[in-house]
Amino acid sequence: MIGAVTLEAIFGNWIFGPQYGFLNIPRNTTRHFDVSAVYGGGRTQYTREKHGLRGDFRNPADIDMLVIGGSTTNELYIDDAALVESDETLHDTMID
Repeated sequence: MIGAVTLEAIFGNWIFGPQYGFLNIPRNTTRHFDVSAVYGGGRTQYTREKHGLRGDFRNPADIDMLVIGGSTTNELYIDDAALVESDETLHDTMID
């Protein structure tokens, strides 16, 4: 038990803070995609904030549900506005 606590203190976020670099999570990123061939029109905006999350979160402690996964949960070609306004995204389906 003492060994596990020591390893967590050294390699976890206790001493050196969050180290996201090795996780390959895009942070502080805004990308635009032309999805006319995929969804029938327009451009989408894909944004990740400082923690690598999609959305406007002032405090990560206020997050009720966190969806973790690959390309399906990433929703790369879904516009940021659709994540808030639509009820057809994966996140919205899981909440309902």
